[in-house]
Amino acid sequence: MAGPAREDTMAPESKRNSNDMTQTQQKILMLEKTLGHAKEYLANEVEWLRELDLIWEIESMELDDAAGCYNIKVVCYPENWDVEAIARWGYQVDSEGHLFPDTPVCESTGKWNPLEEPAPAVPDAIESAFSEGDLGGLEELKESARQHIENEEYDLAIAEYSKVIEIQPYDDEAYRERGLAYKNIGEYDPSIVDYSRSIELAPDNPITYNRRGIVYTYKKEYALAIADFTRGIELDPEATVTYNNRALAYMRKGEYHLAIADFSRVIEDRPDTPAPYNHRGLACAALSKYELAIVDFSQAIALDEEDYSAYNNRGLAYDVTHKYELAIEDFTKAIRLNPYDTAIYLNRGLAHKHRWSFENTLADYTSAIRLGSQSNEVYFRRGNVYGITGQYQNAIKDYTQAIEMNPHSAKPYNRRGLVYSAIRQYDLAAADFSMTIELNPNSVAGYCNRGWVFYMEKRYQQAEADFQHVLESNPGHELAQRWLEKLQSAQQRKVRKGMIASLLEATNQHWLAAIVRFIRRTK
Repeated sequence: MAGPAREDTMAPESKRNSNDMTQTQQKILMLEKTLGHAKEYLANEVEWLRELDLIWEIESMELDDAAGCYNIKVVCYPENWDVEAIARWGYQVDSEGHLFPDTPVCESTGKWNPLEEPAPAVPDAIESAFSEGDLGGLEELKESARQHIENEEYDLAIAEYSKVIEIQPYDDEAYRERGLAYKNIGEYDPSIVDYSRSIELAPDNPITYNRRGIVYTYKKEYALAIADFTRGIELDPEATVTYNNRALAYMRKGEYHLAIADFSRVIEDRPDTPAPYNHRGLACAALSKYELAIVDFSQAIALDEEDYSAYNNRGLAYDVTHKYELAIEDFTKAIRLNPYDTAIYLNRGLAHKHRWSFENTLADYTSAIRLGSQSNEVYFRRGNVYGITGQYQNAIKDYTQAIEMNPHSAKPYNRRGLVYSAIRQYDLAAADFSMTIELNPNSVAGYCNRGWVFYMEKRYQQAEADFQHVLESNPGHELAQRWLEKLQSAQQRKVRKGMIASLLEATNQHWLAAIVRFIRRTK
């Protein structure tokens, strides 16, 4: 940013007349042109300086009669910095503002000459503009900020890195580390801003791309995360941790084959680390490759027998492949290692249910509730078991609790409606099935179940409408078709009964009239 030229360099001391004014205006235009040339020249010669907020000034302007030109000196220095000029340029300009050949000539300022020395990295270049005392204080501030990061005092770290940035606004490390502190307190947006600024200042640092990718993953912006991890890998092909992070992003994005490839790369580099086996097993399971998943989970367990998550994951794979005894064994081991994880009780309870061991299922679900599970799923599942075992009132209580915890879930309404149907409270059942349909307009079960209730209440027209709705969207739906046929048979029986009743009534009326005529004749 060009500062105003000093008045004493622009206004001659001679008496001003109209002619002098013209000469003064020419000098002003000349100086403005010289400043513009200086800025353009510096930007072309030293690319990174384009981003600096620089003050540009005319230091002096002297007439050289012998050379027939003006000698003009231009200086620039960073705005708001208490330092000497970065560099000084000498120009020779003729009376019309044309630069003489071989100018400008750059002079050393005693600090750093950007044209005569190779341009160093931005932080080094900026630091060289400070005195040794200033740099010492800055390093102490940085070290203090690093210590706050290590001690997990992230607010203090942010405050001190902000001071570093205020003093040294082109320090990529300060932005990167402040971004880490923001990330660790869950402030993801400012973290990304800092990482992005650090990348602008040091675009070839793979660590920053990896860190920003992690934050994008937390924000569920997986495509951006994967792009950052990929760039980090391009800059450092041996960065195993970046492959691992990209694999996790692929997992969350549902690109399981790519995740498996990256986890395999991690395993090649770190074959004795259990986590990538565990994660690759999850990716295999997501692709229904359960036997491969079991192999990976088993390897993770072999490397770390205290890893409860690997036991839990292998138990799930065993359960899906109908190896219920092995599943229950793994879930039990996981519970021993982590007795407070309610999800594992739910998993073991489901495996017991698959073995028709409902008493054990109820015990596990109840344990999860006692441990403080805040999931409506546990009440929903226990309600299912109560329903199966004929404990209808307990089932209704659990479904009601599940609905209170998550009133937007259609499943508990549907199941509670089934229990109400079983105890012949059809009005309550119909209300629950209607709510099921309201929450999930595509619920085939909701329409079928409500149609059945209407049938039982002999509300045939409404029942037919529900069954027809199901068949319109699912033409081959066997249950809806069967109930519709029963409904039509019932309606036909109703019609026949009505016809017979009408005939009987007509017949009775005919005989009654005949008897009356006979009595009258006999009087």
